[in-house]
Amino acid sequence: MEYKRQRNESIRQYTKEHPEENLKSIAELYGLSYQRIGSILQGEKYLKYKREYCAKRRENGERELYTQRRLQIKVDVLTYYGNGKCACVICGEARLPCLSLDHVNNNGASERREWFGKRTEGGIKIYRKLQILNYPKGYQTLCMNCQWIKKFNKTQTKE
Repeated sequence: MEYKRQRNESIRQYTKEHPEENLKSIAELYGLSYQRIGSILQGEKYLKYKREYCAKRRENGERELYTQRRLQIKVDVLTYYGNGKCACVICGEARLPCLSLDHVNNNGASERREWFGKRTEGGIKIYRKLQILNYPKGYQTLCMNCQWIKKFNKTQTKE
């Protein structure tokens, strides 16, 4: 038993002193390239750093401030496009989780593709972009019910 403990200790010591040799043996064992093993380890270092960074931000309360800032941007944009009220322009619904931004010309996907290179980007990025562009025309604040009714009526007219 003592022999195994000493052997394991010597292996641990060797791997600390010669980390690149340890990487090469791991690479050979799993059939991966040396660079791939290095990038995996770099990824682990990054994840550890990110966890520590996020924990620090939570302790400082920065996460809450960021969430409040994002919420304020959304309220500002929806208020502007809601004709001065943070409410649906059709039915008057004012609950913030129910509200969304509507593209009057139904060109949301093409616009997101043009601005961000992807059709799926949205949310705070669009609200911020509209603020930067000084609130261009072509948008309105609608609740999700009115959004779906608009979409349904559009599909009905196509048929």
